[in-house]
Amino acid sequence: MTQVTQVWADRGYAGELVDWARDRLWLSLLIVFRPKGAKSLVVLPRR
Repeated sequence: MTQVTQVWADRGYAGELVDWARDRLWLSLLIVFRPKGAKSLVVLPRR
C-alpha cells in the first residue's frame, strides 16, 4: 500500500491549513513560494 505523507501547495494555502493537515491527516504540507524578484507568471516546482 502506498501512503501520501507530503503535499506541496502554493502560498494561498499557508496558515491554519498547515497545522490542520498535520494534526488531522498526518501530512506534511509544504508551502512553495514564488522566487524573489519575479514580477510575472512563474511556474512553481512541485505544485
